Amino acid sequence: MKGKLICHICFSEYPSDQRVRRYVNELISNGYDVVIICIADEFNKKSEFNDKVRIIRLNVSKKRGSYSSRFSEYLMFFLKSFFMSIYVYFKYRPVIYHMHTFPDFIVFAGIFPKLAGSKLILDMHELTPEAMMMRENLSDKNLLIRFLKFTEKLSVKFADRVITIHEIAEEILRKRNKKEFISIMNGVDRREAGEIQKKSDGYFNLVYNGTINPNLNLGLVVKSMIVLREKLNEAQSEKIRFLLYGKGPDLNNLLKEAESTGLSEQVIYKGNLNYKEMLSELAYASAAVYPPLPNIYTDICYPIKITEMINFRIPVIASRYKTLIHFYPEDCIFYFNPGDANDMAERIIEVMNDPRKVSDKTENAFNKFRNYSWENVMKKKYMKLIDELSEGKKNET
Repeated sequence: MKGKLICHICFSEYPSDQRVRRYVNELISNGYDVVIICIADEFNKKSEFNDKVRIIRLNVSKKRGSYSSRFSEYLMFFLKSFFMSIYVYFKYRPVIYHMHTFPDFIVFAGIFPKLAGSKLILDMHELTPEAMMMRENLSDKNLLIRFLKFTEKLSVKFADRVITIHEIAEEILRKRNKKEFISIMNGVDRREAGEIQKKSDGYFNLVYNGTINPNLNLGLVVKSMIVLREKLNEAQSEKIRFLLYGKGPDLNNLLKEAESTGLSEQVIYKGNLNYKEMLSELAYASAAVYPPLPNIYTDICYPIKITEMINFRIPVIASRYKTLIHFYPEDCIFYFNPGDANDMAERIIEVMNDPRKVSDKTENAFNKFRNYSWENVMKKKYMKLIDELSEGKKNET
């Protein structure tokens, strides 16, 4: 590894973390070498090395349990990353350490490299206080939330530059931190994604791919399928399937709910697939579903899985909430009233029976997506930031 080197540190699985993967691919195509410090997963457990990329996988779990167990996982990852960042510095001399949240304090794993002259980027994939307020049902006056805001402030201040997910999150962060932020939205790299050849298996397939968490309210899809039994004839309703991909703590609850309502043959878990396998599955997708209830966290969430569906011109049926409708207005997505199974069922029927509207909305969504796409906009912002920081490091040395 002979070129200028960037080190990414992320409490996630690489290469399945698409945001990190896009950064890495762009860095390599622009002549940088890369070291990635991440966690192992079921597909990739060992470290890997080639001429341009070294992947160091730490033996740290990610079980998405209680807050105390998640904190212990974050702390263990932080400690191992702290020492690994020093090892990487002496072995490769990275000009930049790019740290990805959760947790915010991961940026302090780069204390030694920063003192030695490397630049630190803190990439805030989510806003930690808002995420915790939603998950634990806490107010912003709660002691834990106040502590998380204090930790956020220290972490932001320590970083040389801070990336956040979009302009809405940037506005929130600016109000509580005296810092300049750069918004780099998560998106699809069309060079990597390619195209899918749509196919039919005789079913109308509603698809969800991602983390299966209670806050995503996926049980609403099951409830809407019960409503559809009453609105459609038997042959039509039996052709509707809900296909689940991914993993998460709410999976068993969903499957039990489907079984208790007589839908076990129509609500099907397809597993946690790698990216290429998932592309093959999407060829049979009739529509994507995204039904969370609006709250302080979902109102700022920009789901990458939905932008993937938009990129492939798969119609999206989603709850109407602040951030999604900000970027993709009513003429782009089949929105329904949050938590309303009847309204969701009506949107499903609409997608089934109105191909012209489906074509119009998917095309409108795709045109909006290009305004925020990786290859058209976001990669240029990222490489401008990297080049500025790496040149600054070079000039200092």
